[in-house]
Amino acid sequence: MIILYQHPEYTPGPRQPLIPSAAEPASTFQAPGGRRIVHKADGRSSCVYRYWPNHTVLLAASESGNECACIKRVTLEDQPRPHDVKKEVAFLRRMKSAWIPTLLAAVEEEVDFMTTTVSLLMPWFEWTLDDVLNDSSTLPSSLRAAARLPPLSASPQSGAGNDQPRTLAQYVNQAQSLSHQLFSALAYLHDEARVAHRDIKPSNIVLARKSSSSSPSFCNEYNLKLIDFGTAENLSGCATSSTSRPSTQYLHANASPDDSTSASSRRSMTAQLGTTVFRAPELLFAPKDGYDATKVDIWGAGCIVSMFFTAFVGVVAHASGEDAGGDSASISDDEADPSWRSSRDSPDFKSPFGRVPDSPKGSEDTLELDKIGQSPSFSSEVDKPRVSFKRKNLFHLDFMGEIPLAASIFQLKGLPEQIADWPEAQSFQPPLSRMPFRRSAAEAIWTRLPIAAELIDSSAAGTATRHSVQLTVEGVERCTALSASMRPRAHDLAQLLDRD
Repeated sequence: MIILYQHPEYTPGPRQPLIPSAAEPASTFQAPGGRRIVHKADGRSSCVYRYWPNHTVLLAASESGNECACIKRVTLEDQPRPHDVKKEVAFLRRMKSAWIPTLLAAVEEEVDFMTTTVSLLMPWFEWTLDDVLNDSSTLPSSLRAAARLPPLSASPQSGAGNDQPRTLAQYVNQAQSLSHQLFSALAYLHDEARVAHRDIKPSNIVLARKSSSSSPSFCNEYNLKLIDFGTAENLSGCATSSTSRPSTQYLHANASPDDSTSASSRRSMTAQLGTTVFRAPELLFAPKDGYDATKVDIWGAGCIVSMFFTAFVGVVAHASGEDAGGDSASISDDEADPSWRSSRDSPDFKSPFGRVPDSPKGSEDTLELDKIGQSPSFSSEVDKPRVSFKRKNLFHLDFMGEIPLAASIFQLKGLPEQIADWPEAQSFQPPLSRMPFRRSAAEAIWTRLPIAAELIDSSAAGTATRHSVQLTVEGVERCTALSASMRPRAHDLAQLLDRD
């Protein structure tokens, strides 16, 4: 075992390894010395474990509020490019910020002659931003119709116990606070750490409880942190495009650390970045002149912020694991691969609001609210599907893939006819003039943000609340400009949404 990193303040207990060996069973088990490890999630080339050592990891507890840690274990031979866990370790070692989880330790281990793993030990965080966005129980009652949700008492994700829907002002304050934190985190990443994340999505954002907070307001109780830097890039090492502003760093689609790689595979690296519905349009067309990696992050962040104001869609889970059939079901727009840190489907998951959601098991289909109940009759309660709800994305897909995503983007943002309106598209493959999409004008973004539209029109929302909504939607519009050169810096967006 090779120690890649050990935090100066992290010391294992007596007879305890720095990180448990990858040779130990990959399931729930009691490890020697009183340690306990629980297998939580799998990704493409990684596994995540929740780890209770036989002593309290004070550094982790002070940061996350938990006396347990997270082990992220990556099999090097299975890593798809451009994922690089060793680069992730290097980034986490040098980034010292409240916006980034603390790396406690990292080790490399040869499990057998065919398998080498790298394991990272970090604080364990209970919730991701994905959990918050998909928690419908605290949405103000007056917004449920606009959100395409049934009445609270009829919802399978209704709150229980002490859960209470928020007021309009509380809901908007939460959205603006978390959005401000997200852009502040990206401002640190881009301007100070000089790193582009390149896979910004809700499940790569965790929430840490503020230990000193006594306020009941959610937005004042939690700090946001960015995780999963497996595809991040060091901006200081990027080439600068001659067509960009002097301060803009570009990553070239044909740049590769391996010079022996073919030109076609080097170009394909750009298209493989990010998670489907949060990918910037420039990533869909393999630009020959490269792209601004920081603006890819800004696009993803704008898509995330928009989800505070998008509608919900019903998720039908079939206990038998079979699809309901018929024409009423559509394909889920989530990635097929689970996030390495998503814990929503875990049996011991608890919402940041104290609710344990009715997370469906088995296969899933998504349905609009007015289609729920149109499925065929079922012979027994066992076969009857269960319905929960999740957020729609700003760019909603009926089918996975780059072409449907591009079509959804152009439907909302419009497809320019002049290269002056989208100068980067000249180097796209195909270029703007040859794109096989119908030319159209942009739609009003409010058509995809029904909760925001309802808040603006609501007589119950105060002037300050409506102003906050307008600022946040303005931020979303600016983040999702087709031309990367028109998207603002994270620092400017953080200032726009600063409530102080």
